[in-house]
Amino acid sequence: MKGKASLFYLHPLWLTLLCSCTLSGPAPWWEEPPQREGKVVAVGMAEFRGNISASRAAAEAVAMKSLARFVESQITSLTETWAKQAGDKKITSAITNYFNDETAVRELINTSVRGAKTLKWKDNHNGYTYVLMEIDAKAYANYWKEAASKRILDPTLLISQALKDSYLDRMDKYVDQYLKRIGKGAVAK
Repeated sequence: MKGKASLFYLHPLWLTLLCSCTLSGPAPWWEEPPQREGKVVAVGMAEFRGNISASRAAAEAVAMKSLARFVESQITSLTETWAKQAGDKKITSAITNYFNDETAVRELINTSVRGAKTLKWKDNHNGYTYVLMEIDAKAYANYWKEAASKRILDPTLLISQALKDSYLDRMDKYVDQYLKRIGKGAVAK
């Protein structure tokens, strides 16, 4: 009986602790970045260096790296999934070979990340500077589609124009489906 009574007295203490934790409000944006429709967001964090400009530039560089890694993973995913769906070895080979080229992928990533926008700053918070940045998901998906379409339209790819047009239509639908999946936004980590 004595053990049950002590649990009873601890219960109000636990309830008080739980209530105080839930009443503190939402986590700050640098801990839980908000999803933005059609966008990919990333938080960059850098040690505050005594100079706001230098700290912000360092935090931006971290956010840009996160965005670049995210875009690279999406390019790989788009390419692999498209290759499985294409069903034609010539088409699959043409697109896969192009996106296996490091220079082509790097160019596509750089083009996508170059358009990043800074949304918010938090300077010198506990010794760190934070930045929230975003890129447009539609932009990099369209860059991918444009590059892949060029491979399909390559005159050395010996397939009929009707078949090329069919693949381009399928690619449009594929990219539209992808954009619907990512439509609510994504967070690059």
